[in-house]
Amino acid sequence: MRYAVLEDNALTLRTTEPDAARDGETLVRTALAALTTTDLAGGAGARTPGRAVVGYTENDARVVLAPDLACAACDRCRSGLGAHCESRLTLGDPGAPGALAEALIVPDRQCVPVPEHVSDEAASLAVAASAALQAAGRLHIRESPYATVIGSGAEAVLAAQALALSSATVRVLSSNAATLAACEKRGVRSRPTDDAGRLGDQDIVVVCPGEPGALDTAIQMTAPRGRVVLTPGVPGDARALDLASSREIDILGSRWAPITEGLAAISEGRLDASGLLTKRVKLDRAGEAIAAIAAGAELAVGVDFS
Repeated sequence: MRYAVLEDNALTLRTTEPDAARDGETLVRTALAALTTTDLAGGAGARTPGRAVVGYTENDARVVLAPDLACAACDRCRSGLGAHCESRLTLGDPGAPGALAEALIVPDRQCVPVPEHVSDEAASLAVAASAALQAAGRLHIRESPYATVIGSGAEAVLAAQALALSSATVRVLSSNAATLAACEKRGVRSRPTDDAGRLGDQDIVVVCPGEPGALDTAIQMTAPRGRVVLTPGVPGDARALDLASSREIDILGSRWAPITEGLAAISEGRLDASGLLTKRVKLDRAGEAIAAIAAGAELAVGVDFS
């Protein structure tokens, strides 16, 4: 079995004999892995990157994988907070399996069947769609506020759509031309980040990865007692946190909703993931894919194992 290892910004391919699945586990043969800006922030240390997998079980069922590997036994798991399990691992982080491998062994409960009419490309973005839905859900929107999404890549485009489902008036700010073009295609208001004012008048700002200094920008834009939501992969900013404290801004952390919700939103057409996987490569070119995402040249890249 071939798999990729990312260490010190260098990606190498390795080979190993695959393990056998134990009781309660499933071996999934990877068909397509989607890399996005979130995968660039997988933590320090050697790791096999990638949170988003479309693959086949040994019974040839086509599935996507929930990204969090929880114990299912601790108090948090039993109370429905498996995403915050005390011993949680996340696909693509050090010590956990990652998408850039020909096969993964995961707990049975991580496997979610993909509807027949949903393409591999769309299904591979179910994790990103789940993150978008969770960010919108953390806000508990009851009115029709103005909301800004700052970020680059597929995550920002999906987050804007998810906010629009909650009756928000949404715009996307990005320094990435491909992100702005994807928004325009979907009728989502957008403009370059540098063209937007920092007037402190936004009710809601959702920060997605891929935009340098996005948290600091978000807080400058947010009205007193407004809300900023940080999605997975966004780095912290000490100065921004100081500003938030002085202006009574609420900062909300956000991971992802259950992957079943992201997959359903794509399947039902509530979130449009078409065209967000802007390039496909084979595993031996996965290093190029990561470099392209880091440079903002692609919204998301599919690594094809077929």
